[in-house]
Order: sequence, then C-alpha cells, then structure tokens
Amino acid sequence: MSSARRIGLAAIATRVALVLSGVAAAGVIAWLSGVRDTTLTDERGVVEVAITHFTHVPFDRLWSLAGMRGWSSVARYAPLVLALAAAALAVLAIRRAPVGDVARAPRRTAAVSIGAIAIGALGAWWLQVDPARNALFGDGPALAGHLATRRGGFAAEALTADLFVGMHRLLEKLQHGAVEMRDAIELVTFVCAGLFLASAIDLGRTLGRSHPERVVIALGIATTGGVVQLLGYVETTCVAFTAIAVYLAAGVRVSRASGEAILPSEIVAHSALGIALASHAACVSLLPSVLFLHLRPGRGLRASTSWILVLALTLVPWLASAVLPHYARGDLGNIEGGGDARRFLPLEFDPLHPPSITIYYALLSRLHRIELANAWAMGALAAPFLALAWIPGRVGARTDAFGVRRALFLLAAASGALSVVIFWSFDFGLYGDWNIVTAYLLPLHVLGWTLVPSLTREPLSWSGSALYAPLLIAQIAMLAGWYAQLA
Repeated sequence: MSSARRIGLAAIATRVALVLSGVAAAGVIAWLSGVRDTTLTDERGVVEVAITHFTHVPFDRLWSLAGMRGWSSVARYAPLVLALAAAALAVLAIRRAPVGDVARAPRRTAAVSIGAIAIGALGAWWLQVDPARNALFGDGPALAGHLATRRGGFAAEALTADLFVGMHRLLEKLQHGAVEMRDAIELVTFVCAGLFLASAIDLGRTLGRSHPERVVIALGIATTGGVVQLLGYVETTCVAFTAIAVYLAAGVRVSRASGEAILPSEIVAHSALGIALASHAACVSLLPSVLFLHLRPGRGLRASTSWILVLALTLVPWLASAVLPHYARGDLGNIEGGGDARRFLPLEFDPLHPPSITIYYALLSRLHRIELANAWAMGALAAPFLALAWIPGRVGARTDAFGVRRALFLLAAASGALSVVIFWSFDFGLYGDWNIVTAYLLPLHVLGWTLVPSLTREPLSWSGSALYAPLLIAQIAMLAGWYAQLA
C-alpha cells in the first residue's frame, strides 16, 4: 500500500474516531442523566445511604444535570440529539483534504489580551451566579465573615485572602463607606474571568494553524465547567484557577523557544506559577512541570538563567506571602487536612464506623469512582476522547521539538494536578469542593484541546471544524447544567 493511501486511510480513521468520540461523550451524558441513586452497595455488600457532605445531597449519576430532574426527557436528552445531528453534518461537510486559512494572525497579542480581559470580566459580571445559591455548595457563604476576622485558616490560600481583603479596602476607600466583603470577592472573580478568557484565546492563537482551528481550541478550553467559579462564586480558588490557566498558556509559548535569552512569556509563566503557589498550596503539584520549560536547545537545567527565573519569579513570591508568614510559624491551614486533619483518602473504609464525618468512601471505591466520573465530566470531559481520536491516525502529529516539549510540559502539569483530585480527602466531597477539583483538572482539560492541531494533517477549515461540534456541544451542556444550578 502506498504511503499516500496509508495517510488517507489514517486521516479517515482519525475523523471517524473524533466524530464517534463526540457522540460517545454526549451518550455518556444522556445515560448519566437518568434516575439518581440514593442508596448504593459497597464492595462488601453493605447498603449505605450515599450522602456526600454536610449539604445532604445524594450521590448523583451526574452532578451537572441534577438540577434538570424535573425537565422532560426530550430536554434532558437534547445534548445527545444535537450531537448526533452535528456528527451527521460533519460527515457530509468534511472534504477529503480541507484547507483552511493557514496564514498566521498578525502579532496583536497585547491588544487581543486586553480586549479579552475586558470582555471576559464584563461577561462574568452579566452572568454572575446567585449569591444565595452559594449555600448549596460547600462553605462559601461563611467566607466573607472569616476574611473580615481572619478566622478560618487561610494559610493555604494566603495570597487569595490578601487579594480579597485588599480589594475590599480599596472599594471602601473609593466608596467612602462600608462595602460588603462579598462584593469585593465577586469583583476579583470577574477580573479572573477576563484573564482566563485571555489565556484560552492565547492558547488558540499559539497552536492554531488556521482561524477555525484557533476558534475551536479557544472555545474548547474556555467552556470547562470550572469557569462557573469565575462568575461571582464566593470561594477561594478563583485566583489559583486563573493563575494555572495563565501559567499553561505562557508555558506553551515558552516551549516553542530556543536559546539562552529570557522571553516575556517566561516571565509571565514563572510569575503565574508563583501566584498559583501562593494562592492555593496544592499548586505545588505543578512544580515538576517547570523542568520542561528549561529543557530546550541553547539552555539546560544547569544554566544560571533557569535558576534565576525559578527562584526570583516562582519561589520568592511563594516564600514571601505564604511560607515565611505562615508555614514557617507552624500555621499550615488546610494543608494539615482541613476540618478533620486528614489529608488523604483511606485505602479501607467502614461505613458503620467512618474515621471522620468528612470521609465518605475509600480510595477508588465505588462511591469515589462515581464522584471522580462526575468531576471528569464537568472539568475535563473532552480530554480522553480527544486523546482516543489522536491515537488511530496521528496524521498531522507534530514530531518537532516544540511538539515534544509542549506535550511533556502539559503532561507533567496534568499528572501532578490530577494526583490532588484522586488522592486528597476533600471535606465536602468532590461535589461540595467542585471548585477545587475543577481547578486541578484544568491542566488535563487544556492538554486534551491542545491535541487539536495533531488530529488532521491540513489546518481546519470552517466546514472541517464541524468535527468538533459533538464534543463542544456535550461540554457546553455540562457547563450550562452546572451554571443553571447556581444562577
């Protein structure tokens, strides 16, 4: 068989796999949106009432659509119907060799970023969630009061707490009067929303080979369920979530570089990681990924430039805002394990004699797997399907140094962050602490969508971008369902 024919067959296999992956994602959503399980049987046959946390919400097959239980089955299965229709249109629209606009966009990075920040912040303000519904999820309603008195142990989120308090003081000076702490927190989340949108757009501009491809990448990254915490949701992870996004976007740019020179994107990447570390202690899981930012031609790990950047921009802010003021004095906050001082899930669990009122299952037990599946569906739904679609053909896979360094960087970040989601014992369960969980699923989510340029040899055309409609529809359905519970 000729090489051209093999490439053609591989291209067809990749496209078919991608369409089927999107349909599969929507099918999973439709199946999960069935009847909830209020009681479950664990591996030893003990029947237990499945209560996840203090809000007494039972384990659902699907969190995001739990608020739609009263809807008709037609509305509930709409994502599957739309995905099937989109897949059919994609099959009809895809040409054998789609050619898109391959010209690089003009270098207007600063202008685009500023515009994205403004649009994202205004959009978040317009779409802000209902503060009263914060009571349904975790301990957000008590946050404002704890910040005012510095009760509640904010050592693990030192910089986030400082930003909230600083914004509150600034607003009081501007208003010449009292301002609610909640208003200050909401304003910080709106700014974070703008920065997150700018990061998603920058990733699309960096990786996309055509305008349609850039739009698909940016839209795919921007529509994770975790973005709801940037819409005025009162919690402590909005800064870390955004800092992770900025770090990944700048890190992808750095992975294209070579030589000894310090690039602006390097300064942004290391500064963002330093902010992430000081904003949420579990971001230490991202530190191994820093190594892959410096493994490039013309500079190695032994280069003094590398260590100056790491120490000055990453570790110094962390040491100054969190380590020295808090950790060095024995104030570890939630690093000690939260309310029950237990950091990790147990390997064994007796539901009749739980080790803590905030531990609900053993590591990777049935109930834990249900929560992990829900977290994946809301925070990184498309990632495994995009990876599966990439495997059959790898038609356009970039094997140059940029592609390798980028993949290693994102894989290291995703692996480290994913370990937090799997092993940490969340006081409110993965459901109640969904904002933390989706923040640490963000690297996996970004990794999935950065595979888009590797799925087709030619840059995407607008008709070819219909390939990704099923995945985008399924992902947006998850986001909309979660937002509907809080809006």
